[in-house]
Amino acid sequence: MLEEYLLKHHLVELEEILDNADSSCYYSIYINFVSLFEDNADVAQKILRYPRYYLPFCDESVVTVQEEIAKPEQIIKKRVRIRVTAVPVTLDQGQIGQLVSTSGIIVRISQPTILKTVQRMNCKKCKHVTFIKYEWERQAFEDITDCEACHAPKLTALPGFELDDSSDYQEIGVQEKGKIDSNKSLTEELRIILLDDLVDRCRPGDHVEISGIVIRIWGPLEVGERLEATTMMLANSIVVRRKISETSSSQEMRDVFKRYWEKYSDNPLLGRDNIITSICPQLYGMYTAKLALAVVLAGGVPKCNESGTRVRGEPHLLLVGDPGTGKSQLLRAASRLAIRSVLTTGVGSTAAGLTAAAVRDSEGWHLEAGALVLADGGVCCVDEFTTMSSEDRTSVHEAMEQQTISIAKAGLVSTLNSRCSVIAAINPVGGQFTDDEEWETNLGDPLLSRFDLILLLKDNRNAGWDRLTSDHILKAAYEKKENTIQTDSKNHIELLNTEDLWKEDILREYLAYVHSLQPKLTKEAEMVLRATYLYHRSHPDRREERTTVRLLDSLIRMDVSSLVPAGFQAGQVDLCEVQAGYNKFSENLRKFTPQAIQCAIFCGGSRCKYENSKAWPPVHMAIQNIFSHWVTDDVLAMARPNTAQIIKKDIIAQFQGWSIKTIVNLQTPGEHASCGGPLEESGFTYDPNVFMKHSIYYYNFALKDYGDATMSKLLDMVKVVAFAVQEGRVAIHCHAGLGRTGVLIACYLIYSLRVRANDAIRFVRMKRPCAIQTRGQILCIQEFEHFVLPQMIVFPLNSAIGDRKPCSLQSHLKKQHNVLHGYEQRTFKYVPKIVFTICERILQLCDCQEDNSPCEITYTISSTCFTRKFISHVLEKFRDNKGNIKHSYSWADSLADSYECSSTTKACASGSQASSRGTSDDIGRLSDVFCTSPDSPSYDSAFPVLDDNYVDDVLGDGIHGQDLADNDCYKEIQSHINLKAAAQNTALETVNTDEAIRALIKDTASLSDKTKKRLQDYQMDLNHRSTAWQRLQMETDLYILSGLLFEWLETLKHPLLDVDSLSYIVVWNSKPQRCLEKLHNPNRYLLEYLLRFISRLRPMTPESQSLITKRFMAALTQQSIWIKNSFYPSNRNFPKLRRGTAAKLNEFFIRMMILIEEVNTQEMEKPSWTSKLDLASSQLEEMGTEAANEKFS
Repeated sequence: MLEEYLLKHHLVELEEILDNADSSCYYSIYINFVSLFEDNADVAQKILRYPRYYLPFCDESVVTVQEEIAKPEQIIKKRVRIRVTAVPVTLDQGQIGQLVSTSGIIVRISQPTILKTVQRMNCKKCKHVTFIKYEWERQAFEDITDCEACHAPKLTALPGFELDDSSDYQEIGVQEKGKIDSNKSLTEELRIILLDDLVDRCRPGDHVEISGIVIRIWGPLEVGERLEATTMMLANSIVVRRKISETSSSQEMRDVFKRYWEKYSDNPLLGRDNIITSICPQLYGMYTAKLALAVVLAGGVPKCNESGTRVRGEPHLLLVGDPGTGKSQLLRAASRLAIRSVLTTGVGSTAAGLTAAAVRDSEGWHLEAGALVLADGGVCCVDEFTTMSSEDRTSVHEAMEQQTISIAKAGLVSTLNSRCSVIAAINPVGGQFTDDEEWETNLGDPLLSRFDLILLLKDNRNAGWDRLTSDHILKAAYEKKENTIQTDSKNHIELLNTEDLWKEDILREYLAYVHSLQPKLTKEAEMVLRATYLYHRSHPDRREERTTVRLLDSLIRMDVSSLVPAGFQAGQVDLCEVQAGYNKFSENLRKFTPQAIQCAIFCGGSRCKYENSKAWPPVHMAIQNIFSHWVTDDVLAMARPNTAQIIKKDIIAQFQGWSIKTIVNLQTPGEHASCGGPLEESGFTYDPNVFMKHSIYYYNFALKDYGDATMSKLLDMVKVVAFAVQEGRVAIHCHAGLGRTGVLIACYLIYSLRVRANDAIRFVRMKRPCAIQTRGQILCIQEFEHFVLPQMIVFPLNSAIGDRKPCSLQSHLKKQHNVLHGYEQRTFKYVPKIVFTICERILQLCDCQEDNSPCEITYTISSTCFTRKFISHVLEKFRDNKGNIKHSYSWADSLADSYECSSTTKACASGSQASSRGTSDDIGRLSDVFCTSPDSPSYDSAFPVLDDNYVDDVLGDGIHGQDLADNDCYKEIQSHINLKAAAQNTALETVNTDEAIRALIKDTASLSDKTKKRLQDYQMDLNHRSTAWQRLQMETDLYILSGLLFEWLETLKHPLLDVDSLSYIVVWNSKPQRCLEKLHNPNRYLLEYLLRFISRLRPMTPESQSLITKRFMAALTQQSIWIKNSFYPSNRNFPKLRRGTAAKLNEFFIRMMILIEEVNTQEMEKPSWTSKLDLASSQLEEMGTEAANEKFS
């Protein structure tokens, strides 16, 4: 029923279910109804109208699809349920038996239990077993007495029950929250039944969206009694809303809010006062109380400390006032203005009513949520708070501070969320304030300290105030309303453009929108809050219960809950990013400080310590008189040099002595002009031409402070460094050589060594103290790791980076193109590097590296790609002459990433240097790139820096005080050195070609367990270790090499020769050039390379050539083929290749190899190319005729 839809939209989920080893538990596949309706409207309508009949067929479809796609080692899961979400029919629109949806708050939940849903009945006569399903309407099984097979009335219930005859069962109660109508409150409770894996998916207080089947449960039918029925829902899916504060503000309304504040940009307090006046307008004045109410409703920003504990951001408000001062009115206004709210009184509330209670009824124990749980994500308003008993009030301590409620009653153990603001109203001790005594309450100090804001509302009995208040009340009572209709969104927009009061609906929407923003703690606010806290702590008349450290937390909550939203300003930050000693404040301080002042404060101005050799001991000057360190044997990190140092200290000679061939400048022209000596005309402290005149390449990748850079752009810079390292050592500098330089070197280590970001960061800091200075830089390096390492995956294996699914040849070549550089990037445009490395190593061991064709191809990585002499290249050139688009790869194709680079003064070498560097596409693109840096504020600033202990905390991987020898970068570098030495000291021992052929046609399944384990380890290392490629180039085990080759070819997502290609080859095998033209460029080039590989294996008997050709046919088609009395490969679940197809494909391979050995593409033009193809074709036809004559004779 849903087979095609599941294969099209949920194949990944089905594969994950099949990979799971547990077949006893339930699994769910969530289907969006809208998506299903667009794909198959007929099936969607059937499920919507008759779900109890069609949903079981949908579950059966899942099993059917599993049987189609399952591998032999995978277990088909029978307990898979289809869950339908986004059902458009709501509860009040649907009918009994239809699939509907509803949303609300869970107020009650029962204990999970087991319900028997199938009764097995055994016939005593024929022994037939009848299955009777549970009837939900009657809450019982159907009364059946006759056997369905023989119709004998001899049915008896079988004792016990099977696992498939029962389901996990749980009931919940849901109340809808109607906030569209401001007068609507919590509706009546709806009982919902949860089965199987839906059990225990939610808890009281959760806001859920449920789709299910409406059923009606009938009571017992008794004479003279009214028949009663209860409407319930049999849940099909349940989704818990994780975001506790959500707003559905339209973009139009958000634009209106922005325009409102733009109108009051010159005087935002006036705009704020207009909003405050709109709150509870029946109360005259009381602006302070209304402002406090608005701040609480706007909410704060919760944060998590270093231990992962949540620190509340929701402020609490306590109103202490005389009778008749409007406390209850303010509470009711708050409950109406909050998206989610509960209003209660102390007289009618107990500890269980506020928190949670375990209730027992005829059906067992249930957990019912209290007011604080139901208000999760909103506001809980409690009037007359002191009328509760002291024992009941203490129950809210945990809810107000930790914002959770722990309950353990009657076997029900749970922790419920109460992430809400509490607004409480009480009278002072004695019922009203007295002029002579300090105010007191009946609340204890622990509870009082949990309120962030306490307001005292006094009735001062002022004649002038009384007159104004009475006039306001009388005017409101007798004034005729000009508009009595409900305002819609257009009315709201018009009201915001006037000076009139805001209506409650739009005010509620505005406060919800502000609540969803993330305000930032500014420098000015931090100074004020600190001064306020210290003032209250040192005041001689302070109240001790109010001036604890909680006071500072309260001040922060109040500040970031500013009614004028910081979300309308650029650069908003989350409060949890603000950390002591190293925070956004210090970064903003440097960002907005004029550069001349930055140089004077942080660097030393004209006496800049980074340009003063006297400021550093010799150990910190790898290059004499320059603050510098060798991070690796090939990469030097240093501060920027200046012309005086270059001349007086002979820096050029030092560079030449250290074999430094390239210098990379990461500065922007003109930066840090007040540090050290004056700048040159180039905008830097030295003239780049000085280095270029001495054959030292120069590149300027201008990383601008406080800017952004795409990961692809950073990768291109890293490629340039990697290419430069191949020709000599590289010196990299910014201003101090710490921030931007550290980022680039760490990214280079990730790229070249395939290590994790944290290891690269620690290694750079061990080699270059104080490098990589900010959280932004650390985040940039970590993002680079997640960007580049997955693109280096060769084999589809599970790993720490993630489960890797098989990819197509085109996808692999795109990722390979992204991470390779220079000559390798050009050489392996169409040929995978892994295939080339393995094949060339096999040929090297057999001493068969020479080309066995007239083209005389040299298979090396060089400036001229060897594939330019391929027949495929000639075909591509001819096709391009016809106007077809040439195949190419780019970042835009593979990563949808765009470049926005503005060029600076181009600094390039002349003569041979320029031509040498031109071999790299990356350098050609980036030799004069002016780009912005990753998010790394103040790279060059030495204040504040991260010490190593603090860096370990920031990295958060549990490693502290790591030694250099334990670092993966160090280990990988040492491995490179050891392998390089081993390669120089190991003599090549060649083998016989027959041994290579035996290894190539060896079935992988017949290899020893030790060899299989080596193959698995090799694949993991090739994915994650750069030294694995060195080991592969030195490998002498032919079975390992052939195993890796066929493992890669046979795990491609799509075979090299798919069904369409095979169909064309079967028809046109006599014309190989025509078959080649039908293949995609990557498939064509790889196929020709592999055939050339076979032809280079010499000497080879016809029988051996036939066997090895068949083995490659199986791998390239991903179909098994008969070789030596068995099908190859035996360890793959491949379909069998038809004999006729195999014969035609074999003939095509033979013709191609003859063409390869006969045709010299170097001397070809189009006419001769055509004639030679015709000649080769005619020769093959003659060979075929002779073979046929011999057969008949």
